[in-house]
Amino acid sequence: AGSPARVLRQVTAWLVPGSDDIEPLADPARAGELVNLAQGERLLGPLLVAVDAGALELPAGVVARLVEEHEQAMLWCLHLETRLVEIAGWFDQVGGVEMRVLKGVAASHLDEPDPSLRFFSDLDLLIATEDLERAVATLLTNGAVRHHESVERRPGFERRFAKGVPLDLPDGVEVDVHRTLVARAYGYRTPPAHLFRDPERF
Repeated sequence: AGSPARVLRQVTAWLVPGSDDIEPLADPARAGELVNLAQGERLLGPLLVAVDAGALELPAGVVARLVEEHEQAMLWCLHLETRLVEIAGWFDQVGGVEMRVLKGVAASHLDEPDPSLRFFSDLDLLIATEDLERAVATLLTNGAVRHHESVERRPGFERRFAKGVPLDLPDGVEVDVHRTLVARAYGYRTPPAHLFRDPERF
């Protein structure tokens, strides 16, 4: 039997072939703590799959809460995906913006056996350098606002040097518009065009 942290680590690896079985909780009264931990680490999906499969037993009340928390998380993910489709439409309306979807949204569809296993909280978009200013302007026109710390130093600075531009839509959706993947030296040395090679579609 293990602690909530140990059990959650086993849950995380459980779907990997050859992984160990999940230990029961040493103290069933700490089942709520396990759900809290999974929520903080965005692992409600894997925890729910393990419970549904009978690999881990939790009290009925805790399972009901786990289901509810996971449903709320997935509703937010669906809202983000709806926003993503809207943003793609906005970009089409201004003549097109070359874009790649990064991180949580893409990983949930491309890397997981089921998208519901991966929770994500915002949108990360890689934008071609030549389209960056137009993409930011389009988002601002549609109600987005800049983070207070992301005011451009001078015209053209972000297109040449910035890692990206964080924006917030009126409904609380954060859109991170990336020019490159990392800041400073590694970002400067990465040819932006290379990041657009061989995309995977979802």
